[in-house]
Amino acid sequence: MKVKRSESVIMIVHCRLAKLFAELLHKDVRFGIVGKVVFGLVCFRLKGKNELSEKLLLSLNHSGEMHVVPAMVNDLYTIRFAVCAKDATENDMHTAFHIIQAHANTILKND
Repeated sequence: MKVKRSESVIMIVHCRLAKLFAELLHKDVRFGIVGKVVFGLVCFRLKGKNELSEKLLLSLNHSGEMHVVPAMVNDLYTIRFAVCAKDATENDMHTAFHIIQAHANTILKND
């Protein structure tokens, strides 16, 4: 029998997972965190021209591997990554990060 998590427990887990995801991004010097990590939301960008972050977002969304949302913050093209699956895990954060890194590798190689 599977026990359902309460909404407050899910939110606590999402906050922790978002912080983990931000830590992974922080370890890769090519990425910058934009603003504070709030609840399950991490805003980040590829350092450099806005076009690089835009290309990354489009590549990720077109691949179907994940869906991220754009935002402009102080004239910086920013990618919004939200932890929102009820059963999200640390492994999911590592997987998402590796997908983002792979797409960034391709974009930076071709730029």
